[in-house]
Amino acid sequence: MSNQSTELLEKQKQIARAWFEKLRDDICTAFEQLEDAAGDLYGDMPAGRFERT
Repeated sequence: MSNQSTELLEKQKQIARAWFEKLRDDICTAFEQLEDAAGDLYGDMPAGRFERT
């Protein structure tokens, strides 16, 4: 593969990674908002949270 092709591939990989990380964060945020909105449905249990690693 040429150097130019390698650079293009790396750039595309960075863009894809950023897109999937944002998608993950958006999905987690939406589920956490649902947990917050559920409020008293779960008694004294706290709203669930995701651990991002």
